[in-house]
Amino acid sequence: MRAFCRITPLLIVLITPALLMAQSLPNPEQYFGHRMGAEGQIIDYLNGLEYYKAMASRSDRILYTEPGKTSDGHPFGLLIISSPENLSKLEDIRRQRNRLFDPRETSEAEARRLAQTLPAVAFHTSSIHSTEISTAQVVPELVHSLVNGSSQEVLRILANVVVLIAPSANPDGQVKVKQWYDRHQGTAWESRMPWLYHTYVGHDNNRDWILLHFPEQRVTAQKVHNRWHPVYSHEMHQMGGAGARIFVPPYQDPYDYNTAPQTMEIMNLIGAAMSHRMTMEGKAGVVKNAIFDLFTPARAFQIYRGTARILTETASANFARKRSLKQSELRSRTGGTGTYKPDKVSWNFPMPWKGGDWKFRTMVEYQHSAAMAALNMAAGNRAEFNMAQYSAIKWGMERDDTPYAFVFPSEQSDPSSTARLLKAMQRGEVEVHRANRSFMAENRTFDAGSHVILLRQPFGAWAKTLLEVQEYPDLRRSPADPPVVPYDVTAQTLPLMMGVEAVQIEETFEANLKLVEDEVMFAGEVIGDGAGGFMIMSGSNEAYAVVDQLLDDGVQVSQISDADPGEMYPPGSFHVAPMKGLKGKLQDLAEAWHFRAIGLPSVPESTTSTPLHNPKIGLYEPWGGVMDAGWTRRVLEQWDLEFKTLRHTDIRGGSLRDQYDIILLPEGISSTRLMDGSANWPDEYKGGIGAEGKAALTGFIRSGGTVVAFGRTSMALVETLDLPVVNTLDGLPPTEYFEPGSLVMVQLDPSHPLAYGLPTKLPVMNRRGPAFEPKSTIGQGPQMAARYPHYDARVSGFLLGEKHLRGKGAIAIQPLGSGRAILFSMNPQFRAMTHGSYKLIFNAIFWAARGAAL
Repeated sequence: MRAFCRITPLLIVLITPALLMAQSLPNPEQYFGHRMGAEGQIIDYLNGLEYYKAMASRSDRILYTEPGKTSDGHPFGLLIISSPENLSKLEDIRRQRNRLFDPRETSEAEARRLAQTLPAVAFHTSSIHSTEISTAQVVPELVHSLVNGSSQEVLRILANVVVLIAPSANPDGQVKVKQWYDRHQGTAWESRMPWLYHTYVGHDNNRDWILLHFPEQRVTAQKVHNRWHPVYSHEMHQMGGAGARIFVPPYQDPYDYNTAPQTMEIMNLIGAAMSHRMTMEGKAGVVKNAIFDLFTPARAFQIYRGTARILTETASANFARKRSLKQSELRSRTGGTGTYKPDKVSWNFPMPWKGGDWKFRTMVEYQHSAAMAALNMAAGNRAEFNMAQYSAIKWGMERDDTPYAFVFPSEQSDPSSTARLLKAMQRGEVEVHRANRSFMAENRTFDAGSHVILLRQPFGAWAKTLLEVQEYPDLRRSPADPPVVPYDVTAQTLPLMMGVEAVQIEETFEANLKLVEDEVMFAGEVIGDGAGGFMIMSGSNEAYAVVDQLLDDGVQVSQISDADPGEMYPPGSFHVAPMKGLKGKLQDLAEAWHFRAIGLPSVPESTTSTPLHNPKIGLYEPWGGVMDAGWTRRVLEQWDLEFKTLRHTDIRGGSLRDQYDIILLPEGISSTRLMDGSANWPDEYKGGIGAEGKAALTGFIRSGGTVVAFGRTSMALVETLDLPVVNTLDGLPPTEYFEPGSLVMVQLDPSHPLAYGLPTKLPVMNRRGPAFEPKSTIGQGPQMAARYPHYDARVSGFLLGEKHLRGKGAIAIQPLGSGRAILFSMNPQFRAMTHGSYKLIFNAIFWAARGAAL
C-alpha cells in the first residue's frame, strides 16, 4: 500500500491532462441524455452540431467547419479529426496529397514518395436519407471514439488518417424528421411525414451527383471530394429489415466499366475488413456481393476520382424501436447477379442471423463497428491506398479503349443547354477547352468557339461515363429468365439527355485550344433596333424564361402558331410587341439568359400569331410527397416559371379555371392515390381528390384548361377521367418487355405546338412508361403528338422487347370540351437533367396560356 502511495503523485502528474480532457468531453450518452440508439430516442441535428463545436473547443484532435448551407439554410457541418500534428499542418497535407491526382505533373516515383509520407484521408457521412435514422445516431459515438479514445487502434488511425465526417448529408431532412417524430411519437405515422424529407426530392437526393442541383451535393462534391480526394467515402444507409442485417462491398455486377480496377480493389478490401470485424465480434447477417450494383454514376461521383465508394446498408428496425423476426420470416432479394439465402451459409454470407429482436441500438453497433474497421484498414495501409488513387487516375488516362476527345461544335440548337452541360463538367473538375481557330478532326471541320473535352486528363473517366452511350449488359442466365433489375436507371448520356451535340473523336488531332478558366457561359444576342418589335426564337430553353419574365412585366407577347413555307420565323417563335425601352430591357435579360432576339423593321403581317397571357401553372403534389413533383418544382424555379402547389383539397375546392391555365401531375401517382390518397395521416392530410375532385378536374378541362400527366401517372389520369386511351404494354411480363430507365427515341409531329423548337427525332428518358393507342369510343379519340419509331427506339441503356414500342404513341393528347389532357409516356423533366425535352413542358405551358382549343 505504501508503494502505491509513493507513486500516486507521479501518476497524477502524468495522467491529469488526459483525465481533464476526458472529463471535459462528455460522451454522447452524457450529453444527449440517452445512449445512441436507445429505444424511441433520436438526436437533434442542430444540438449535435453544438456537441461537436464543444469538442472542437476543448480538444486538439478535432476541427469544426461549416463549408456551406443547405437548401433550407441550415449549416452543413464538416468535422476534421486527426492527430494534433496532422491538424497543425492540414493545408500542407491537403496540398501535397492533391499532387497525387495529376500524373501529367507528378511522376510515379514522386507519387510513391508522397504516398509513403502523407496520411490518407477518409470521409464518413450519414443520413442522406433522413428516415434512415440509425445512421445519424452512429456519428456522435464515432466522433467520441476518435477524439477521446486512447487505444492503439485509435492512435494509429489519428496518426495515419485525416478523418472527415459530415454529421448529416441532408441536415434539413434530419431536422424535419426529428421535429415530426417528437410531435407524433406513438401514432401510426410517427415515422412518416406527409412531405419529402429533402425539400425538393426526398429519397432521390443521392441521385444528384451529375448536375449538382442542390447545395448539399455541391458542398459535398466541391468542398469535400474535389478539395480533399478521400481514399474512400463511407455512406451509411438503411435497407429493408427482412433480409441480411448489413450489406458491405463488394457490390454485385454490373459495375460501370469506367471504374478503375484499383478503386474496385479498395472497395473490396474495405468491405472485407468490415465483414471480418463484424463476424469476429459475432455480428451475424453480414452480406456482400448482393442487392446493390455500381453501374450508375448518379450515385457514385467519387469513384471516378480514385475514391472508393463504401456503401453500408443496415437492416431497418421499426423506425426507432425494435423489430422481432423469426429466421423463417427472413427473405432475400432475388433477381440480382449476387445472391444469398438468409438461412444458408455462403461465401458472401458467412454467418446467417438466426432471428430475434433487431434493436435500434444493435443497428448503431453494427455501423460503428463497420466504420472503425474501414478506418483501421486505411490507417494500416495508408501508403498503398494513397498510391492506389494515383494509379486509378493514371489508369483512366492511359486505357486503350478511351476516345481522344468529345467535341461540342460551336453551332448548337440550344446553346443554353450546352453551357449548362459544360458547367456541370467543370464542377466535376473536368477540364474544358475552347478552340481559338477552326480545326479538323476525323474528316469534319469544327469552327472556332467549339469546346473540347480531352479525355486523357485526371478526371476524364467522369467525363467519359457521362458523355458516351451506355451499353447496359444483359445479365440473364437464359432468355427464359426475367431481366436482372438494375438498382437505378441504365443510361445517363448527357448530350442525348440535354439536347446537345457532342461528337466522339477516337483519334488524336491538332487544334489551337485554350483552357476555359471561368465558367462556360453563352450570352444572349439582341440584334437590330426593333421598330416592329423583336422576334425571340424558341430554340433555346432559356427563351421561355425570358418570355415569361416579359409577360410578368406586362409586355405584350404573342406566339407564331402558323407560318407560310419559307418564312424566316418558324412556328413557336415569340413576337414581342414594340414598346419604348424594349431593346434595353432585352439586353439586360441577355446578361442572365441565353436567347436570340431579332429586331423587326415593322410588325409582321404574313404570320398567324396568338396573344399570350402570363401562364398560370398549378403543380399537383399529394400529401406524402412525390419525388418527381420536387424535380418539377426545381425545373420551374430554375426557369423562373411561377407556379402554385395544389393539394387534394385545392382540387376539390373547384374554380380551377379561374386560377390556372395548366395543371401538372408528376410521375409516381397511381389512380388510387389520386382518388383516395392515404388514410394513414393526421386528419388534415388524409384523402385524395375523390368524386368531387374528379368532377372539378373534368370541368377544368372542358372549360379550356390543360392537364398534363407524366410517365405512369398518365394512365392514372386515363383511369380517373375514363379517357379513351389504352396502354399497349399493360400485362406484358418482364421476360417480354422490360424498360428500367433508358434513353429512347421518339418521333414528333413537327406541326404540333408541343414540337416547337424541337427536332423531329428526340431522345427521351423512359422509365417503365406506357405506350398509347386509341380506345374505341363514340367521341373524339386522342391525337398522337409523338410516336415511337418503327425501328429499335433504344439509343442508350437497356431495353428488352423493343418491338412492343414500335409505332406506338409516346405523347397522346385527348380533347375534352374546349381543353385537353396531355399524356406523356416519358418524364420530360427526369431528375432535372433532360434539358433536351424540357420544351415539351414549356410548349404545353405556353399553349395553355394561349387558351386555344385543339
